[in-house]
Amino acid sequence: MALPSGLSALAYRDYRLIWLGQVTSNIGSSMQQLGLGWLVVQLAERNGASHLVPVYLGLVGLSRGVPILFAGLAAGVIADRVDRRKMLLVIQLYWATVSALLAWLTLTGLITISLVLGLTALSSIAQAFDGATRQTVYPRLVPRRSMVSAIGLNSMAFNVAQFIGPMIGGFLIGPIGVGGLVTLNALSFFALISAIFAMSPLPRHTARAAVSPLRSLHESFAFVIHQPTVGWAMLLALVGNLLGRSFQPLFPAFVHDALNGDARDLSFVMTAAGVGALTGAFGTASLGSIRRRGVVFACSGIALGGMLVLFGLQRSLLPAIVLAYAVAACSQLFITMASALYNTHTPDELRGRVMGLSTVVVQGGISMGAMLLGSLGAVIGIGAALSAGGGVFAATSATVLARVASLRRDSSRVVEPGPAPGGARVTWPARSSPGN
Repeated sequence: MALPSGLSALAYRDYRLIWLGQVTSNIGSSMQQLGLGWLVVQLAERNGASHLVPVYLGLVGLSRGVPILFAGLAAGVIADRVDRRKMLLVIQLYWATVSALLAWLTLTGLITISLVLGLTALSSIAQAFDGATRQTVYPRLVPRRSMVSAIGLNSMAFNVAQFIGPMIGGFLIGPIGVGGLVTLNALSFFALISAIFAMSPLPRHTARAAVSPLRSLHESFAFVIHQPTVGWAMLLALVGNLLGRSFQPLFPAFVHDALNGDARDLSFVMTAAGVGALTGAFGTASLGSIRRRGVVFACSGIALGGMLVLFGLQRSLLPAIVLAYAVAACSQLFITMASALYNTHTPDELRGRVMGLSTVVVQGGISMGAMLLGSLGAVIGIGAALSAGGGVFAATSATVLARVASLRRDSSRVVEPGPAPGGARVTWPARSSPGN
């Protein structure tokens, strides 16, 4: 029986394995995200600096963003040169080790804000390599016709976890504490590690002459600059991650300062955001081969900015929960359509490097945005800072939609073989077959 178009990527065995392992691992990561956010609040109060909670959270974002700015670029170059399956396996083992160390420090009471910042930086290196590598694996697991489904399901795997993780974490944080949540996250990595061991070897990269790492980076930058759809999508995504999508790292500050809530209230807000992001991911996967993806991308940016303005104005829990759902749904639609545009218009030889740049834009942008809006929030209030960021981003998205013809006219055309900037050839990978 044929699967609906939104689920068509699940017809391919290796994609199913990675997807199921990713869901499990991401649930653990989402539980840790809830626990770590509240741990920062507790550490600020322990240090007698509760008024600096937004700044502390911004520093955590900064410690996550700075390594990604460098690691993301290196990750893309390496992903285009090595066996991506082996690289993905090494990343998960390293990331699990860092999480286990964080769990031990938290359980023993030795954790400090400085250690949180240091371990966050180490984790962000794994996150950069994981983002660049995993997204380049999908085009080798599914055919072109299932690419939007694969990208949407990838987002759905993350957002199922964003819904389930905080919900479970909200119930468990009382009896097992933050240390228990972090321990569960460290254990969850073994689901994805097992899936990687079980999958088949990936098809080889298209042969090409060896070039230096700097030349490889130059090729990726040249491609993004000269490919108007990818270039403008990445530029708008950068603004969106800085000003619009950095809301989630600041949820603990918003709940603590604007809503006067506790860890359970934070779990409600984060769960609502997870449901909203899941809705956005499923909606994107269901779009299939929709035309005018550039228009959908820009319009979702306008909607995200508008919803964030309203969210920042809330001072009671129930409307904040509803708007957290709406903001996250728009956010997920925005970033998933950006990824679809990158994959559709990027040749396989450049995909690792372009997705490395995308990881820098997403993770680095969100992290730097959390520092920017968190610092602003310490001065004018976290709600006002979120609203200001949303308003600027909505206006920017509307301007890009009105003035950039390449996004308005994008019609989901796929990249065909031919010359690319920097001398790379544009080719599509060999197709996988269902059940393989």
